[in-house]
Amino acid sequence: LLGVGKNYYRDFNSRIESKVDGDCFEELRDSLEGFFNSLLSSSLPRPLRLRLMTDVINMKKAMLFYLYRGADGVEETMSSLSGRMLLNKKDMAQHDDGSVRESFKSVYDKYFSFVTKANASYQFIENIGNYFLGDK
Repeated sequence: LLGVGKNYYRDFNSRIESKVDGDCFEELRDSLEGFFNSLLSSSLPRPLRLRLMTDVINMKKAMLFYLYRGADGVEETMSSLSGRMLLNKKDMAQHDDGSVRESFKSVYDKYFSFVTKANASYQFIENIGNYFLGDK
């Protein structure tokens, strides 16, 4: 039963996920746009700004393909963006007045809401299987 549910999800995930995204998708896209604008106007070193802006562009591309590929691409690009923010924490502290970090926090919060909703259908299938099979 669990295997059937997972296979069904993999085959039809874009249709399932597209029904649950709604406002979360728009809010994430808007917060990414705000983050991009904060990077443009920031005083971060140019190479760092360009790398972060590239990550934002990649995430926006992944969101364009979300309806076809599901949330995996969005999750991967957010991981890259988060990692870059963390690895450059020292530069951020020296050159950012706080606006870039606050803008990123907004992106992270919107992303978390988005992924939680996008993965809700998969979690439902996983949990139902565990319930019926007795796995805990």
